[in-house]
Amino acid sequence: MNINLNTLNKPYIIDQEINVPSSYYEKTDVKDLKNIYVKGKVFYNIADEVEVDLNVKGIIVINDAITLEKIEIPFDLDIKEVMDDFAKNYKIKQNMLDIIELLWENIILEVPISLTKSPNLELKGDGWVLKN
Repeated sequence: MNINLNTLNKPYIIDQEINVPSSYYEKTDVKDLKNIYVKGKVFYNIADEVEVDLNVKGIIVINDAITLEKIEIPFDLDIKEVMDDFAKNYKIKQNMLDIIELLWENIILEVPISLTKSPNLELKGDGWVLKN
């Protein structure tokens, strides 16, 4: 999602569904991201820094820790951040700011370390039993 920094003399309003490229989550536990909806604004604050005030909703798909079935985890998060020195941390080309990286950094924090839909599952093997 590219934002022209020259247009931030007034707040840039975002109210749309976005796609996070799969290259962001290829080497993570995230298997898919669905229905990512971003609402909010990006603007220059009084200190002439880029400020972000967004609400992001969507679904993270991960594998069940035991059965490896897909589990969908809904999330709803608020991002309020002052992006001081943002040129070092975020992609800027031809005075365009791509905030996908900022969104991804916040979405990945919502992923649980491990999750299962079958907490009372009894696992057995040759000479062993695992019970909860």
